[in-house]
Amino acid sequence: MSEYSSGAERPVSGGSVSDLPAAAHEGLALDLEVIERVFCPAITPRAAAKRALDVMVSAFLILLLSPVFLLISAALAIRFRRSPFFAHERVGRDGEIFKCLKFRTMRDPQPHEEVSQHPAFKDGTDTRTTGLTSWLRRTSLDELPQLFNVLNGEMSIVGPRPVVQEELSLYFGDLAPLLLTAKPGMTGLWTVNGRSDVPYPERSLIELRYVTNMSLRRDVGILAKTVVAVIGGRGAV
Repeated sequence: MSEYSSGAERPVSGGSVSDLPAAAHEGLALDLEVIERVFCPAITPRAAAKRALDVMVSAFLILLLSPVFLLISAALAIRFRRSPFFAHERVGRDGEIFKCLKFRTMRDPQPHEEVSQHPAFKDGTDTRTTGLTSWLRRTSLDELPQLFNVLNGEMSIVGPRPVVQEELSLYFGDLAPLLLTAKPGMTGLWTVNGRSDVPYPERSLIELRYVTNMSLRRDVGILAKTVVAVIGGRGAV
């Protein structure tokens, strides 16, 4: 049983791609041609520099935080009596499916429990978490294993947050190809602008705005803001 159900209903506060402002929708659609021409070729100076930054940062953090990895892994292995890691299928660049890693933070539901929680709609009320795992989610430490996704080239340090297939069709529609021109990121504009406090379709616009304006300078700025966002815990559940 996965940590999240695969068929969650959209919450009332959510929106769909049809709710995107028409002007923004059309403008972003036009930008798709620019993105494909400028950034999407397999090797460009900008893409190579971004990949180099990803490798250096992820490798450094894995080495620096290895004691933290060991402590959290041991605590979760004792708590759940199984692997402390959880892998969930997400959609990567060019639509490739990959296993997005995180620390296990939920117990499996009991037979009488109805689970309708979706990774895009976390509200912090799931009773399958404990004090420790709730803290890991609130501090975003549960996402540290994604550093290995970055090192492996499946994710980037900065980018749009990884989504499941259902989110692509429901919230991005014909703009999904634009989102998929970039690798998913451990952090990004949505992370530093409130995370779970920002519902769809606002999140869609934030993520697409990043994709159409990617730069290393912007990535460095987002990384700095991420530290503040994580410390403050805004939007984390």
